[in-house]
Amino acid sequence: MQNASTRSHQRSLLSKYKTRISRLQKAIQEGNFSRYSADKKRQLFQCLARYEKRLQQWGIAVATGTLLFLPTNHISAQTPLPVGSEFQVNTFTTLRQKQTSVAMDSDGDFVICWQDYDQDGSYSGIYAQRYDNTGMAQGSEFKVNTYTTSLQTDPSVAMDSDGNFVICWGGSLTLFSLFDIYAQRYNNSGVAQGSEFRVNTSPSTNGNQNSPSVAMDNDGDFVVAWLKGDAYVNVYDIYAQRYNNSGVAQGSEFRVNTSSAVNQIIPSVAMDSDGDFVIAWLSDDGSSYGVYAQRYDNIGVAQGSEFRVNTYTSLQQKYPSVAMDSDGDFVISWMSQYQEGYGVGIYAQRYSNTGTVQGPEFRVSTDTNSYEFGPSVAMDSDGDFVISWTNGNSGDVYAQRYDNTGVVQGSQFRVNTYTTNFQAYGSVAMDNAGDFVIAWNSYEQDGSDYGVYAQRYMFPAPLPIELLFFTGHEEISANILEWATATEKNSAWQIVERSANGVEDWTEVGRVAGAGNSTTTLSYKINDDNPLPLGYYRLISEDFDGSLQLSEVISISRAATELSILNVFPVPVEKETSIMVYMPASGAVNLSVHNILGQLVYHNNTVLTKGMNDIKINLSDKPAGNYSVTIEDGISSVVQQVVKR
Repeated sequence: MQNASTRSHQRSLLSKYKTRISRLQKAIQEGNFSRYSADKKRQLFQCLARYEKRLQQWGIAVATGTLLFLPTNHISAQTPLPVGSEFQVNTFTTLRQKQTSVAMDSDGDFVICWQDYDQDGSYSGIYAQRYDNTGMAQGSEFKVNTYTTSLQTDPSVAMDSDGNFVICWGGSLTLFSLFDIYAQRYNNSGVAQGSEFRVNTSPSTNGNQNSPSVAMDNDGDFVVAWLKGDAYVNVYDIYAQRYNNSGVAQGSEFRVNTSSAVNQIIPSVAMDSDGDFVIAWLSDDGSSYGVYAQRYDNIGVAQGSEFRVNTYTSLQQKYPSVAMDSDGDFVISWMSQYQEGYGVGIYAQRYSNTGTVQGPEFRVSTDTNSYEFGPSVAMDSDGDFVISWTNGNSGDVYAQRYDNTGVVQGSQFRVNTYTTNFQAYGSVAMDNAGDFVIAWNSYEQDGSDYGVYAQRYMFPAPLPIELLFFTGHEEISANILEWATATEKNSAWQIVERSANGVEDWTEVGRVAGAGNSTTTLSYKINDDNPLPLGYYRLISEDFDGSLQLSEVISISRAATELSILNVFPVPVEKETSIMVYMPASGAVNLSVHNILGQLVYHNNTVLTKGMNDIKINLSDKPAGNYSVTIEDGISSVVQQVVKR
């Protein structure tokens, strides 16, 4: 039995432990923790570890303070990393290439298809390009539709686990005839399997059949959903048709929606590894359009009744996109009008493989006052998912990643690097490992109306360390980077790298030896003695086998006191570059651009205001190469190197 003295000692130690945890929480919440010295942090962690160990020996359960209260988002919630640069998909650039769709197999091979205007010689046709899992184009872009007269529109593509794929689209026989749904199958070498075929059973006579969506299971069985119109009664319904992996129709086409009193439009379909599938669409829910869905098993039997997805029903919820994991869990995303703030935002809802709602619907995009539209969602085999959308105010494509419990992973991020004009209508696909690709339309980037562009992403593997924090702050002559680990496994080196834009051109700032294998709290610090006005940093952990794994990127902005160039974007320059300049006082500056030979290629005198100024320089008529930008205010001058691609 414990005596009074022992119990008093236990209460005292527990009180001290709780006090230190409380102080730590407060320091983190108020932003003071990042200013602690490395020694102070080390002492704090070691003290907490001692307290916890002693209390646990006494049988007193305590949460591990260093893991519960320190910001661990850098290890558990990382923003996906771009793999290489964005790339142009379409080779033919005359007029426009739009309405992009992308699909990916289990290993990361992918195919992108789109609608091209006039390339096939008659209005619009369907084209596609295959890629391997390193992003290398496989062969050339190719025409999908065999019949070229009149219009072929609205392509949708799906892929099985081995890379076999099917593309479907809407097509009309003449310019003024009604639309039917067509499809073409391919093997994983891109060889057409049979001829293109009509999906709908009978040709359109009373109304158009369009807006197809296709999904495929691991074995190549697939289902196509589309909109079927009836001009006599002015009503649209959602229909679907199942096929096996040889392209043989399984049963007859069937109506998906139960209610047909109002219009049902814009279907989206997703399939699990065994062929179970779900179809989402728009229907009138009593307050303009809402999102509805219906589940099916792998022989096409409806599972339960159709159901409304959106909880919020005021105004409009439109343009659903659905994705499914290998077990049949699924997520549906859509745009909702004025649900929060004064903008149109992107929302989503998760479901289990029994159709049970998983938590409430949630907002995906963080900007509550922008017009955001065009959601696209993809899911890996474990249920992790990513949603992309377009911000109509800025004209950019954004995305956000989630784990399979719906927890947001890192921050939303802009997909397109090129920001001139308008980038929109992203389509996303994901492989089994959670790597993904997003394709979108970019206006005039390829020199003629809209073109198709894409960017590959990987999700950083967990570090071989249990990272407590990775943070940085500025001092008079240096930026200080600090981090701490709770555990390390096979850790050879820990390396800090810096970039001017947070995307590419990373250079090593310094490295320290890892602890190998450790289960105690360790603190580290590296100084950047030549900091940039705005620097981006990441922590790389290198295993003994040479593999590299990355943390999330952080940034440090130094307070400017003299004429400074703080940032240049995009890097490299395509047409126009944006240069962020700090002015210590308002006044005139002389701006000049010289090529690599020292020849003046651009000159301008302008007046800037005190503080931050955004200067745009158009280099679209200049050849590719290296240029130097010089800004002079009569007292000092600054030079920035830029690369024109």
